[in-house]
Amino acid sequence: MKRLLIYFFWDKDGIVDDYVPYFLSEVKPFCEDVCVVVNGDLNAEGYKKLTDCSDKLLLRENIGFDSWAYKHALEYYGFEKIKEYDELIMCNFTFFGPIFPLSEMFDKMTATKCDFWGIHRHPAMEAYMGQTKITEHIQSHFIVIRQSILKDDSFKEYWDTLKEVNSYEDAVAFHELRFTSFFEEKGFKSACYIDKQKYFNILAANASVFLAAKQIIEDRCPILKRKVFTFKHGHIEHLQFDGTTIKDLFSYIRKNSNYPLDLIKQNVKRCFIEDTRLWNVKLSEILFYILSKLTLSSKRRTKFKNRLLRYIEAETVMKNTGAK
Repeated sequence: MKRLLIYFFWDKDGIVDDYVPYFLSEVKPFCEDVCVVVNGDLNAEGYKKLTDCSDKLLLRENIGFDSWAYKHALEYYGFEKIKEYDELIMCNFTFFGPIFPLSEMFDKMTATKCDFWGIHRHPAMEAYMGQTKITEHIQSHFIVIRQSILKDDSFKEYWDTLKEVNSYEDAVAFHELRFTSFFEEKGFKSACYIDKQKYFNILAANASVFLAAKQIIEDRCPILKRKVFTFKHGHIEHLQFDGTTIKDLFSYIRKNSNYPLDLIKQNVKRCFIEDTRLWNVKLSEILFYILSKLTLSSKRRTKFKNRLLRYIEAETVMKNTGAK
């Protein structure tokens, strides 16, 4: 199958940790062309790493988050050229993998009748992370679009009408939430590698993060979201919704996969554990200063403190994964 992969990358320091070229080298056999598009700067070592594992490296200003990076790459190739591919893969740097051979996923999904598909589907929610409403959608960290859409005028229409993205909330509202509904409303059929209903029945939230271990252990999900490591102030012992710890998950991967766990540890140590601790120390100082100035009952003080701590954790997630 003739596939084009557009891989979006950003790092605040311009560093490319080894999990990125590892994934690109593993997915390359399934793709005719690999294009990496980078928002912002790269250091010399990072530039060489991405050049060595891609057919085309595009560097652009750090604006528009992932959606405008994809738009930039598509316009670079041209929409007429895009029509020549059987499939277009759009994915990004926000996950580790593949934990299991990608052939398992591609073989299953090639046999699935649909016009576009992803690994994870997010359930509808009334409110989350500043959004008034989250509609059910395929999550944007890995989406595959087939020729039935690529050859249709609606594909170019989608990108021509993409709104300007200036914040994380914009990125979610104007691309991630819009993409699935836009094409489903045009009559195109979507599909998902991980059984959506299984996880919708367990948790009406982001199972790709809160039940990541379960998806890997029970469903051989090939990727592990980096956001897993940003909760609980970056501690690697983060407890999953079902009680599984990251330590349990690492033990399982070590026994059942060839994925080098050092690739995860390298990135987590640099981006989440060290940086998050410094970030939370500063916010915690502000938190306890505020509490010391408030006249509240013990119960209300605890409730207020817990709310602020949740805010700190949410801000940590945004800081470490919110590429512009």
